[in-house]
Amino acid sequence: MWRNKSAIQAIGMGADQVRQYHPTIYVIDEASYREEAEASFGAALPVSQQIIVVSSAGPGFFGDICTR
Repeated sequence: MWRNKSAIQAIGMGADQVRQYHPTIYVIDEASYREEAEASFGAALPVSQQIIVVSSAGPGFFGDICTR
């Protein structure tokens, strides 16, 4: 835990995990290869101040966003 009482915490995959923790900043790693990436993103959208999505190239939710 940091001096300002914030913390970095890893949470499991899936939208239900995001809903349980309500993260301020949410990072999705390898989004092209996560089955629930889109649902997780959607769950984080109303509660997170910042969402960072990172992935190598691949088909799926993240790939579709990058090619729009």
